[in-house]
Amino acid sequence: MPVGRRIAEMLRRKRSVLEEYRLVLAKQREAILADEIGKLSTYTALMASLTRAASGIERTLAPLESLYRSSYPESERDEELEALFSDTLLLQASLRGFIEENRLLLLGRMESVKKELAELRIPRGIRPIYGDGTARAIDLSR
Repeated sequence: MPVGRRIAEMLRRKRSVLEEYRLVLAKQREAILADEIGKLSTYTALMASLTRAASGIERTLAPLESLYRSSYPESERDEELEALFSDTLLLQASLRGFIEENRLLLLGRMESVKKELAELRIPRGIRPIYGDGTARAIDLSR
């Protein structure tokens, strides 16, 4: 069953990428809670890279899985391979939950920052740094 071995190899690689993605999501959550914008930006870029890697694997895996399922009846399918399919689907589902949780945390943080910005007021009576605030014309013809 050479197709089965190839599929198993790709599923293991995809699981590895998804596990790494889960670790990055955990780090991203920590960065959101700690207000570390620089780290958050780094984790977001890393997640984009991992998403591209997982998509590349999926583009190759989907036709192989289809070929496997059409070639072997359920009674002849490899149990280990079926377990890998199932585990990968469960991991993907759990990642969706993590992603949604981080998204909600980030939205909450964005709302609090907007509120903080709206509450900022420039105290009256303070002179502007760059002059008195009056516009002046400059004659450049000389």
